[in-house]
Amino acid sequence: MDDFLREIQTSLFREWINNQKRDYYHLHQSETDPDAIIIENEYCYSYVTFNPQCIIELCVMNKRTDEMAFYLHFQFKTLKHAISLFEEMDQCIKKMIDQPICRLLLCCSGGMTTAFFADKIKNGIKVLNLNMEVAATSYQKIYNVAQNYDVILLAPQVSYVKLQVEKVFKNKLVLKIPTQIFASYNVGALITFVEESLKHKENKYNGYVEPLASMMEIKTNKNVLAVSINANGENSHISYRLYNSHQDIVLDSNIIKSNIKLQDVLDALDTVVLQNEMIDVISIALPGVMVEGNVYSGIIEGGNHQLKERLEKRYEKEIYLINDVNAAVVGYYASQNEYKSLAFLFQPIGRMAGSGIVVNGQLVRGMDHLAGEVALLPLKLSDSYLNLANTPEGTLELVTKNIMSIIAVVSPEAIVVYSDLILDSQDVSDEIKKSLSQYSLKVYPKIIKVENILEYILLGTMILSAKE
Repeated sequence: MDDFLREIQTSLFREWINNQKRDYYHLHQSETDPDAIIIENEYCYSYVTFNPQCIIELCVMNKRTDEMAFYLHFQFKTLKHAISLFEEMDQCIKKMIDQPICRLLLCCSGGMTTAFFADKIKNGIKVLNLNMEVAATSYQKIYNVAQNYDVILLAPQVSYVKLQVEKVFKNKLVLKIPTQIFASYNVGALITFVEESLKHKENKYNGYVEPLASMMEIKTNKNVLAVSINANGENSHISYRLYNSHQDIVLDSNIIKSNIKLQDVLDALDTVVLQNEMIDVISIALPGVMVEGNVYSGIIEGGNHQLKERLEKRYEKEIYLINDVNAAVVGYYASQNEYKSLAFLFQPIGRMAGSGIVVNGQLVRGMDHLAGEVALLPLKLSDSYLNLANTPEGTLELVTKNIMSIIAVVSPEAIVVYSDLILDSQDVSDEIKKSLSQYSLKVYPKIIKVENILEYILLGTMILSAKE
């Protein structure tokens, strides 16, 4: 499409938006920005911004949590494509309206007694016409589902894990159900207890991390667009950062959607490449197995077969696809100068782990880049891998046994662990020392727990492609 026709079609799209009539939001022109359309209701604040080169931004902010629920940008291509993205934004707004103001999750050891109590609470909520939702789960499943709830209510028999649950879900309200309320199934008293507790809730953790700088000397004349495709809670993200040839950060942004399709990746890259002609290299980190230059991963809806070849044809630039944990270990290695050999272990909740290994300053890739695929290890476990990956106790067993395997093969100086269910690196160190005590060893690898993986992934993604 030539620029003249694109401008006309973009104007038609803008007019189409202005003519949308919905009973669940108020749409109006921004008073401060002539290129922005505001969409607002009591639940969310949204906008559509029309930028130069027919680049359009769509954003939805949750008023209750003050968090961004949806964000993307794209260059106008066709009216059908633009309308489909607006409709995705519209679905996000609808979901926010339909979503209760407060979602409660009850938890006990097996889930049966709280399920009975939850049914009684549902009836109470209906009678009192409260904007709440309630569900019940077992302790075994709480870490997999609690991310989608506002308040976590622990039955007396599992109340001892309160501090543990609070450490994992830093901005959730975690409460012990008073024994008298739980024993009598007193719905009114429980609702009052929750409402009073919510009044005093404080958000203690914002998750912001300063961008990492490399301590390595990287000789390159390349400007690298580093991209990480990842999932976090209910949303998926395309996080990207543009580094110039001096490794200065020129651009840092993030696409947020409920799921990521291949077209979303192309839209994001199209826009960034269009606005930044300086880009020499596009390097993408994502979870999965590397085969013949492609990382095969379920993170992109609809698959990503021959993604590297497709991107090379589309952008005519150097394209690199990198396993995200390999990128993380390189990023961590570059951010410090204490260790020459280290491993990075990522154990997500309810899923298989991945690892990356650096020995004497070099990333260990192995044949077909399979080095570090700890999911292939024939570990002797007390339960199935995925069951263990749902609790702190099970995750400690998994992390310990994966680390023991890494020590047996490469014995690094330090092992970095990223896992929401590992609460203290000392717990892992103690288990490792216990396992190695029979060998009378006096020196053990340093166990380091990190609270963020994205910074290491982006830095490592840039370094791996800049050095090629």
